[in-house]
Amino acid sequence: MSEFKKSGWKYGLIKTSVEYEGTEFEEQVNRLVELYPDENGNYVAFCEARLMSIEEIEAALSDIKNDGINEHFFDNGRFTWKTCENCCTQDIDWEPINKTLGTAVIKENKKGEPYLNLTSDVLSQMGWAGGDGIELDCNADGTFTLTKISQKMPMTAWAGENDDIDAELYAVYGGD
Repeated sequence: MSEFKKSGWKYGLIKTSVEYEGTEFEEQVNRLVELYPDENGNYVAFCEARLMSIEEIEAALSDIKNDGINEHFFDNGRFTWKTCENCCTQDIDWEPINKTLGTAVIKENKKGEPYLNLTSDVLSQMGWAGGDGIELDCNADGTFTLTKISQKMPMTAWAGENDDIDAELYAVYGGD
């Protein structure tokens, strides 16, 4: 096995767009990339592929034949294209629809009600602000999805042990 295959990444052909959608000329556009796994082995990141040898071309062909066309990024995010004005090359960027910022622990306040600590840093990264309406949904895998549903709703905040409410905001989950 070559050195480049030992690191856990693989080649992939990812769907990036559909041109002339809804016409008889509709065509799927794919891009050859290097796919990189997270700590759980899920391929969640990519970069443009650089094929520098016959062995790398063969490895790319083998990976694509094994996996087919990867539609995960197309289905779960948005691609943007940046074109260099000097050389007319295109750079691709991808942003997930649902951003995952990490894992948080659901705690209980003094009344025994569950809450999730949302720091001002998390709110800022998500484009949220204090007072925004946030919906909390339970996923089948035991995780939760937070979605901004409106702006500037009345908000109840608990400081818990910390009375500095400006430093940390809490979203209360009153689930099923």
